[in-house]
Amino acid sequence: MATTNPTITGNWSLIVAAGDEFLMTLPVASQTIYVAIGGADDSDSDSDAEAPAAGVIGHPLAPGQDGINRALIGPGPVFAKCIDPAASVPVALTAWTPA
Repeated sequence: MATTNPTITGNWSLIVAAGDEFLMTLPVASQTIYVAIGGADDSDSDSDAEAPAAGVIGHPLAPGQDGINRALIGPGPVFAKCIDPAASVPVALTAWTPA
């Protein structure tokens, strides 16, 4: 289990690999972020995670909310981005690989 504080920007960023469990919160009252499941690029052998498709908004996570986790968002690679494309926001992320 690892806790980190990645900074989320206005572009989709991969924050949790497919299959890993996580809990993400906004420790500082600032920007709302969107969290969404991406896809997998199956055109080659490494199946890289791909950002959510154009037009996908995602689930909002606003300051003061309890957080978001795998049970709420579902399976797949997890991506996040700020609502404001010019902003950046640190999040509290705890992620782990289930046994």
